[in-house]
Amino acid sequence: ILTGLVPLIVYFISGKLFVRGIAAGAVKG
Repeated sequence: ILTGLVPLIVYFISGKLFVRGIAAGAVKG
């Protein structure tokens, strides 16, 4: 379970950071 949970958490966190980065880039233009 742990080996499948870790990548999921990493994917979730990186996904939020990615969306936040795109939003910040869009705001800056």
